[in-house]
Order: sequence, then C-alpha cells, then structure tokens
Amino acid sequence: MKRQTDRPYAADENRRTNLRYTTSTLVSIQRKSRHFKGKCVNLSANGALVHVEGLHPKKGDVFTAIFAVRLNNGRLIKLHFREAIVCHVTAGNIGLLIGHKNAQMK
Repeated sequence: MKRQTDRPYAADENRRTNLRYTTSTLVSIQRKSRHFKGKCVNLSANGALVHVEGLHPKKGDVFTAIFAVRLNNGRLIKLHFREAIVCHVTAGNIGLLIGHKNAQMK
C-alpha cells in the first residue's frame, strides 16, 4: 500500500522514534580557581547561551563549562565537561562556542 503524496503524514501521527525528556540544565563555569554557577537558557550541539550573574567575560575568553543535565525528574544526572570560548556577551548572558578545542577567537 502506498502512502498518499499530498499528505505524507497524518496530523495525529508522531514521526519521532525516540522519546523526548524534559530536562533542566545547570552550568558551572570555571576559570582558573573561580567558579560561577548559572542556568542554561539555550543549548545546541555547538554552543550554549548561559545566564550567569557576576561574570563579565570578554570575547575570546576560554572557560571550562560543566553541564549538569537532569533527566527523568532528577533521578538521573549526567555531567558533561567541555572547553568553551566566549563568543557573545549581553547583560547577564554569555554565548559559548563549545567543542572547538583548538579554535581561538580574535
């Protein structure tokens, strides 16, 4: 049986094969001996927008970002350690470029 070409998916049909879980992500940013805690506003594969109070970095600063991802209502916590470069700074928020260990911002 062929699928109709004008409507490839029915309105109630779910195309996802993997389940999505609700998560909350806390971020700890470490530079030298100082730690700053914040909340992840937006997270993608290559970057993150983090809300941090009291941190005023410059573009190109390199940090160690520790992401604590809570899954399944907080029963499972995954920690991710990544080197991150500051690429965007606004009031209270910083944009981090993640996963480019050898990249340097100028």
